[in-house]
Amino acid sequence: QRQSRDALPTSVREHLGKMPQEVRLLELRDMDSSSCGTLKSNPGLVPGDFSGDGRSDYAVLLISKLPKREQMWEGRKLSLVDAWFTFFLQKGDGTFDRKDIERFETNLPSGTGLDSHPVGSVKDSESDRVINLKSPAVEWYFCEKGASLYYWDGKGFSSISTSD
Repeated sequence: QRQSRDALPTSVREHLGKMPQEVRLLELRDMDSSSCGTLKSNPGLVPGDFSGDGRSDYAVLLISKLPKREQMWEGRKLSLVDAWFTFFLQKGDGTFDRKDIERFETNLPSGTGLDSHPVGSVKDSESDRVINLKSPAVEWYFCEKGASLYYWDGKGFSSISTSD
């Protein structure tokens, strides 16, 4: 799965080298297939034009390479790691701005990942509000728990709940 990081432009990989600790993309091998079911091949990487400017952007789930601690739970070894949900938005000069959405902790194997969501209407599951997406969005899912959709609102990223 090394190709997922290699698919990122050089300037995005340079941003990863400046993170507070050594990080890598969340990969399929990190996922809890028992709670997540069928998974996409790169749950930590979603390419798309999220800001609607015609340039290639990236949404990533990054995890620290070294666990904070390990423990046994229901006969399985879990490793607690730091994680980041981040967007990289391409600028006109080909470099990228980093937009951190959230820093959190997750266990490996993980039950969280990213997926793409197409342009169109989507309903907030909490308020029944309907959003008309003008650009692709990113769904941040938590297997068997819920999901939120992150979309560009013209000034920054906003989110709505898409499942309970």
